[in-house]
Parts: sequence; C-alpha cells; structure tokens
Amino acid sequence: MIEVEQFEQHFWAKNEWGSSMPSRRKTIKTLAGAGAVVGLLPTRWTKPALESIVLPAHAQTSDAVNLPPVGESFTVDAFADSAIIVDVGPRVSDPEGDPITLTIVDSGVLGGGLSIDSVSLSSAFEIQVSVNNGSGEIFVDYQLNDGMSDSPVYRITITNLDGPFAKK
Repeated sequence: MIEVEQFEQHFWAKNEWGSSMPSRRKTIKTLAGAGAVVGLLPTRWTKPALESIVLPAHAQTSDAVNLPPVGESFTVDAFADSAIIVDVGPRVSDPEGDPITLTIVDSGVLGGGLSIDSVSLSSAFEIQVSVNNGSGEIFVDYQLNDGMSDSPVYRITITNLDGPFAKK
C-alpha cells in the first residue's frame, strides 16, 4: 500500500509542462495501485489514428432532409366544348414551405368522343385543357418540384359531360 505522503508527493509531482496538476495517466496509475491493472496500461500514450473529420458545408449546417412537394390525384367534372381550366393550387404544398413549380408530364384521352387540342399552364397552378366538342374522359399528369426534389406524378381525370354547353 502506498503511504499518504508518498501518494501526495507522487500525485502532485510536476508534469513535463511544469504544471503541478497531475496528468490523467499518473492519476489512473496511482488509483489503480500496483496491481494487475497497471500492467494493462500502455507504457506510452499514443496519438489517435483520426484527429478530426471535415464535413461538407451542407452537412455541418443542417441535418434536415428535404421532403418532396405534395400534390394529389383527383377527378373533375366539366361541361365545356372548348377550354377547361383546373386550379391545382389548393391541392399542392411543400413540407418546408419552398416555392413549388408545376410541370405537365403527360395528357391523353381515356375514352369517349372527346379529343384534346392543347394542354398548357394558364398560371402557376392552373392547367388549361382545350378540347374538341364531345363527351368523354381525358387525363393530365403533373409533377411538382421544390428546387431540390420531384414529387411523384399525380393524375387529374377530367370527365367532360354531355351538358348544356356541349356541342351536339
């Protein structure tokens, strides 16, 4: 057993930097005593293999993942013989509040005697479909982008009913 005076003298001895604070190694050795634990400690502390890690700027500033914008597929009934305007705005959003861009991906006729003359964006979230006279079903597929990621493709099914404004 180490005597109290020897312990204090050994514990508070000056280290290699001239400080009287004990080093961690000395403290561990002293506390461990002369038992088997001291034999397990290395004779020299070694430098760690990896001193630092450099992360890309975006990894340092944020751990959030950008989620894609969200829209929905839906059906619209229309009574038209020329232009049908569908407002998609209330049905789209972005989880982070990023600005959204809408792109028309595809369009076509699903059935009936209706034909499509053109499909275009009349404003940021309004899709205008120009149709020939007749009734039937058409579709417009759209996709959203928030500047970082694309949404899935959503489908708008437009049923043009043979109503009072349809040409006969």
